[in-house]
Amino acid sequence: GFSAELAKRDGVKLSMANSLWADPDRVTLNDEYVQNMQEYFDSAVKTADFDNPATVKAINDWIAGKTNNLIRDMLDEIPEVAVSYLINAIYFKGDWTVKFDKKKTKEADFHLADGGTKTVKLMSRNDDIPYSEQDGVQIAKLTYGKDKKNAMWILLPNEEKGLDQLVKDFDAATFKRWQQRTWEREGTIKLPRFKLHFKKELSDSLKAAGIVKAFDVDQADFKHFGERKLGPIFINRVPHAAVGSV
Repeated sequence: GFSAELAKRDGVKLSMANSLWADPDRVTLNDEYVQNMQEYFDSAVKTADFDNPATVKAINDWIAGKTNNLIRDMLDEIPEVAVSYLINAIYFKGDWTVKFDKKKTKEADFHLADGGTKTVKLMSRNDDIPYSEQDGVQIAKLTYGKDKKNAMWILLPNEEKGLDQLVKDFDAATFKRWQQRTWEREGTIKLPRFKLHFKKELSDSLKAAGIVKAFDVDQADFKHFGERKLGPIFINRVPHAAVGSV
């Protein structure tokens, strides 16, 4: 299957895991929905007592186990209105196609968006690198693994553009255009080693994107999912977390 093919890749580990957690005292799941989750999404289906604080730990432990212990304590509590959790965990670890020479990693100043500087470990590599300069932004692509099917895209705005304006202007169409106009050329790239931690509740963002009815108790239609014993089923929370490092 798909997961088996992912496991065969050289220099890249990419795994995905899904699970469905439900409290049978709060919801009766549709059998067909459960079967589809297991068959098409290879999802684990677990029943649990949502009134028991130990369930929070069990869910958090499952997430930690599927993310190499990088994402922990995802849930702090289970609200009384919650009947089920659908969880998707993705773990990626890749070796650069062309590795940075550790001997060339030096401490140097990194210029912050607010005008300050910070001393960081700066990796350096001189090579043929996909690169372009467009709309006041320098763009570079660094690939992972021997098959080069995954890559990190690096965007660096000039001083006139600035980081805030880059974020404001950035969208999928713009990024696609930049990608299409980026090609290999010889040069030097310097990249700081860093760790990234991001956690946010995405309900407002999804509503702003047009997904509204699913969050409205009077409009949501989840009859194919199951039946909530205390009333209609709707989406209450969409917590998201990401951790990364270079």
